[in-house]
Amino acid sequence: MSKRYSYRRLVILGLGLMGGSLAMGLRQRGQVEHVVAWGRSEPSLRQGLALGCIDSFTLDLAQALQGADMVVIATPTLVAEQVMAQLPGLLEPCSVVTD
Repeated sequence: MSKRYSYRRLVILGLGLMGGSLAMGLRQRGQVEHVVAWGRSEPSLRQGLALGCIDSFTLDLAQALQGADMVVIATPTLVAEQVMAQLPGLLEPCSVVTD
């Protein structure tokens, strides 16, 4: 029997302390199959990959959101406003978005 996950593809927008901790916690509890992170700084995203918080990352928001069933906005407030303005045309029809 195959493992059933709560989320097949979790997208973390902003892989800082909060986003990284959430990703790691869900991964450790077996709640997510694949975690992808989006951010503006490749070094911090590479660090998240090295630490095992995420499975992949991208600097392209549209690419990050492809196939997402859960999206967590974990960016600073001013960045979150800019990101949210871009989401309507990029999200999957049944994606859940939270912050």
